[in-house]
Amino acid sequence: PSTEDDVEVPLDVSIDSTEFDEVMCERLVDRRLRDLYQKYQITTGRTISRQETSKIEDAVKVYGVEPDIFDFAIDYCADLEKYSVDYIFKVALRWTEEGCRTVEDAKRLLDKHSRRNSWYRQVFKALGFNRLPAPADREIMDRWFDEMECSIGEVLEACAAAAGLRDPNLRYVNKVLENRR
Repeated sequence: PSTEDDVEVPLDVSIDSTEFDEVMCERLVDRRLRDLYQKYQITTGRTISRQETSKIEDAVKVYGVEPDIFDFAIDYCADLEKYSVDYIFKVALRWTEEGCRTVEDAKRLLDKHSRRNSWYRQVFKALGFNRLPAPADREIMDRWFDEMECSIGEVLEACAAAAGLRDPNLRYVNKVLENRR
């Protein structure tokens, strides 16, 4: 008869490290999701719905939005008085699609967009336009700043050349800038 002391215990019992990493990663994501749910509830001042939790979970698990980015999007949208989880989701997803992996990336992107919007307003004011730039207008102006690497000063000089026209337009400014290159 054998006793308990006779039982052999294998010495090389190990957990598959890949499986362990996946389990730990899932637990970390779940904890971070819970933190996001709580943050959303505190920010909105109400209990989060199941649909809202699903939207946040999808953002992180399906669309690859970093939890820190979603957290920052909650704050950013609250500053704009936008509390809809759908709105926050779209903001966080747009940042992710534009390459933001950290809050610092998102802040740099916001700064770039703010500066760029200021430039758009300056160009439209110089041309005497009393409207917001359409997407096609922004595309043309982005080309000046990104591809042609023009400064805002150079662009405004080109706008001054177009200001004397009866019907100033971005295509004329574009030609002026191209000719200067």
